[in-house]
This record gives sequence, structure tokens and C-alpha cells, in this order.
Amino acid sequence: MKFQSYIAYPQECFALLCGVADGSHGMPQYLKPETLPQSCQDDLAVLSAIARQAVDGLAQERIEFYFKKLNNRWECIASLLGCFDSIHALDDLSKEEVRFDTLTLLDRLEHVTEASAVTVEEKLADYTQVLQSLELEDSVRWNVISALLHPEEHKEAMFTLLRHVQGVLLRHEEKLNQIFSRCRDALIVEDQKKPLEELMAEMSTYQLDSSIIPNEMTMLLFDGFSMRGQVTDSGQVWFMVGAFLPYHAPLPLSKHKLDSKQIIAFGKLFSDASKLEILKLLSHKPCINREIAQALRLSAATISYHMAVLTEMELVNTSISANKVIYELNRENLSNVMEQMTDYFQNLDQQI
Repeated sequence: MKFQSYIAYPQECFALLCGVADGSHGMPQYLKPETLPQSCQDDLAVLSAIARQAVDGLAQERIEFYFKKLNNRWECIASLLGCFDSIHALDDLSKEEVRFDTLTLLDRLEHVTEASAVTVEEKLADYTQVLQSLELEDSVRWNVISALLHPEEHKEAMFTLLRHVQGVLLRHEEKLNQIFSRCRDALIVEDQKKPLEELMAEMSTYQLDSSIIPNEMTMLLFDGFSMRGQVTDSGQVWFMVGAFLPYHAPLPLSKHKLDSKQIIAFGKLFSDASKLEILKLLSHKPCINREIAQALRLSAATISYHMAVLTEMELVNTSISANKVIYELNRENLSNVMEQMTDYFQNLDQQI
């Protein structure tokens, strides 16, 4: 497996601003940074200091307007307008500014709704329906629609934030490249012990075909100081810095009790009629997106949103066959959730 040999600064800027907007800047404490080797902790301290400097003086309100995520897929106004989180590799912010002016409304919506031969108006209507299903203030929904319809009004403000952050990162380019090189070398060594394809298959709900894995994997430094890792049966955490995935795989539900925030999250999920109907449908047989949309008489875009939530909450598994994503009910995790929710309410006096 080849690992990317350079830092993609525009992607780093985007990931850093998204983290700041959502209040998750730096490594979350549940990742137990104290269990990392001292060299990794030292690198974290350097990266955190640079990251803080990169956003120092920027208006938090402006960052949140463009980079606060709207759903569970890290989609935000900036990603909708510039497609920063799409699959193409960014290596030059000035090129991305030029590309921004060439994107049509259909281009901007294409990576958040299913590709199909429909009109711009139909896609916009689909996406509006998705926005209606999200728990957002009405003002935020209007901001999203307004920005999509008038992207030229937001280009300067959005790229000013990105250029500021990139400027600070580039001033520390030597330090960042040193950390990046060490992480890359360590990953190469670990990859020889256990191939990346095997780790990805273990940590993903998808049935991965190694042929679809890129020849070079991107490593992000600033997305929560991205890393790959595992949690042993005893709960001990191990990480390799500089991961290929922009998130930490959560503990299997069977290995930890649900806390109050998770109880609330599952409560909201089970109180959503559409999601409940999807679970009932999948309890009979696995389905693809189109089958679910037809059965529930909802748009494909709306179903895609619901499935993103259900897969992230580990209640639905996915596999790929003939270029189609197949959704299947995760009966084991659903059972675990119900048992743990029951246990939580039976022992309310012990909850903190």
C-alpha cells in the first residue's frame, strides 16, 4: 500500500475549520491521549499549538456559519459550495477558488444526492426535503438554500478563512512535514505487519473490495489528529498516528454501556417515523436505496440521509454488490441497544 507523500493543505484547512465549528478541535478525551507513546503526545502538543494559532483572531460566528456540520456526514455550507469533501484531491487553494466559479448548482448538489437523470429543480427539491428532515433552525435551512442559490456572495468570506488558516500552517511547514513523515514511515511499518486492506475491512461496515482502494491513501493531520486504532477487550486503547480514516471507529455496542447522550440519540432515532419504518422494512429483507424509497414513498435523497444516520448508529450494515449499496438490519446491535436502554431505565437511580 502506498501512502500519500505530501500534506494536502486545503483539505487540512477544511478539516481544521470543521472541527473548530463543531467544538471538537483537538483530540477528544474519550480517545485517552495519555495512553499514547510520549512521542505521539509530543506531536499532538505541537499540532494543537499550531492549530490554535491558525484560527486565532477569526470570528467564531463566521466559522460556524460556513463549517458547522449539518448532518452526520460532515456536510456543511462550505462543502456544499466548494465540494471540499468530495473525492478529488486538493493541492492548491488558488485552483480551488477558480474551480468554485465553474461549479453549477447541479455540480454542488451532485455529491449529496443520488446521481440520476433529473433536473436541477428536482435535485434542489430533493435536497430541500432532506433539509426539512434535519433538526435545524429555520434560519439555518434558509442560509443553506440561499448560499446554494447565490454562491458568489459567499466566496470571498469563505476563502478568506481558508487562506488565513493555510497561511499559518505553511509558516510551520517544516515542523508539519517532519511529523507527517514520521507518521507515514510508522504507517508503512505497521502496514507490513498487517495490511491496510485488512484493517479497513475490520473497521468498516462495508464489504470492501480491495480493487476500489486508491493506490495512495490520504493522511490528514488535523481532523482530530486522525489516526487508526483499536480497543482491546480490556478497554486499552492503541493508536497509530496519521490514519487513513477521518474518524475513530466507535466501540462495538456490546462492549460499553450507553451514556445519557447516546440514550437521547437513540430515543430521537426511534421516535422518527421514517427511520422506524425503514428498520421494519429491513427486518423482512435487505434492500437497496431505491426499493426503500418506493416502499416509503420518499425521495432517494431523503432515504440516503436516513441511511447515513442508521449506519452511523450501527443499526444497519451495508455491503456493495454490482455497484449498488445493499442495506441490512444489524440485528445483534439492535438487540444490544434495546437491552442497554432497558438496563439504563431500570437503574436510573445509579445514573449520573
